[in-house]
Amino acid sequence: MEKTENLHDENTNISFLTSQGKINASFYPSANNKDSLKYKVLCLHGFCCDERIYKYLGGALSRSGIDTYAIDLFGHGKSDGKRGDPDFNSTLKGIDEVLSQILSKSLQETNNAENKLPKICILAHSLGCTYAMWYLASFTRKISGLILLAPYVWIKEIKNKGEAVPATATFYNLLLGRIFTPSKLVSAKKVVSDSILQTKEVEVMINDPDIINSYSYRYIIDVIGFKNTKVNRFSSLKTPILILHGKNDTNVNPQISERFYTMLKSDKKAIKLLECDHWFNHAIFFNQDDKRYSEVDRLPIVNSIVDWIYTIDSDN
Repeated sequence: MEKTENLHDENTNISFLTSQGKINASFYPSANNKDSLKYKVLCLHGFCCDERIYKYLGGALSRSGIDTYAIDLFGHGKSDGKRGDPDFNSTLKGIDEVLSQILSKSLQETNNAENKLPKICILAHSLGCTYAMWYLASFTRKISGLILLAPYVWIKEIKNKGEAVPATATFYNLLLGRIFTPSKLVSAKKVVSDSILQTKEVEVMINDPDIINSYSYRYIIDVIGFKNTKVNRFSSLKTPILILHGKNDTNVNPQISERFYTMLKSDKKAIKLLECDHWFNHAIFFNQDDKRYSEVDRLPIVNSIVDWIYTIDSDN
């Protein structure tokens, strides 16, 4: 783990060197040194995003006594990997090595004679949830909890899956591209519905030159499409799971989270539907400049996450 430079008051830019390449990250250290030895969170971003999307939430969690790391997945932001066409399995391996380094650093910092490991959770938003669930289904490293914000899984009986999910005709066109020109990049604008393109959030994202907004046909079909269909594998996860979803989310239908929650086999699970949209009143977003939302609007999101982390049993 390498420290490179300070970006702003609350976080430090760092990088993790893994066997799969360099992973860029921001670290939001706990405001309480004692609690920082107990609680850690690793944040994974979604489609057309990078680690900067956790600038607000990372700061809020750190002020609540939780060490928080937010990484650029391979192929995004300042991390290594083919931009717009990263390897999914390499990314999972990279996540595992990042977690290993975070835990190793924790052991070096603690004076506990028992070398007791901290409670570490993975927090993911939207497509990041796909990476998080596949990681837990594929690797043996013990995680204390999984926090899913607006996850998308393929629930067949829910017809209206949300505006971020390609329409049937669009999907088949993308599938043809996957067959004949798998590595060709296609604009994300051609994947989602026109209504999403009219939102203020997309306007901000399109005008940010550092955001990846074109992906290969291979990535769109294999990762965004088929990786979300393994519902039985996801629902069998035994890790404690918290699902948060906005009641007003039009990108991903909140009914998906409600149905998925009933399928989960975990003995410790919780779900909250909040008064927000896909971006959680900009608790998950690149900036907080939008006057539609205030600290009061974001407080329920932060409190829901912090309260749940603090309730995770020490034996998990």
